[in-house]
Amino acid sequence: MPIDFATSLISQIGVVVHDLQSTMEAYHRTFGWGPWSVYEHKPPALADLQLRGEPAEFSLLTAETQVGPLAFELIQPLAGPSVWREWLATRGEGLHHVACATHPADGAEALMRRLEHEYGRPLTSGRLGSSFEFCYFDTEPVLKVIIEAGSGEVDDSIRPIRVFPA
Repeated sequence: MPIDFATSLISQIGVVVHDLQSTMEAYHRTFGWGPWSVYEHKPPALADLQLRGEPAEFSLLTAETQVGPLAFELIQPLAGPSVWREWLATRGEGLHHVACATHPADGAEALMRRLEHEYGRPLTSGRLGSSFEFCYFDTEPVLKVIIEAGSGEVDDSIRPIRVFPA
């Protein structure tokens, strides 16, 4: 049965920031969004990393909250070269990516293959925890935003380091 890509839904909006804490506080103050789960993603939980097809190592601080059916994520690069650090250097803070969830599970793999066929190899890719694989594709010249696709589920080993507000 062919994959119906019309069922690809926006599951997350990602915004790159210099200061995660102050930005999270501003969204909470302005919209009341929260609680925010704050994560520090670094090796070894962040593994098999690639940046433009080459092995990479980087770390991130992220904060995520649900806004209706969407996850809203703030991303602050910490160490190492990454697409988020590049974005900050060239474009500044702001909207970075839209993540698309495709169901059933084989749809995610098909979507990643389709994006790679259409837009080339991923800007960055890797694994979070034991089973969640992610790829960011350079769709920005055509779609005006980077698209993230992934497969699997984030396992219980990935836990927030704190919650805001406490």
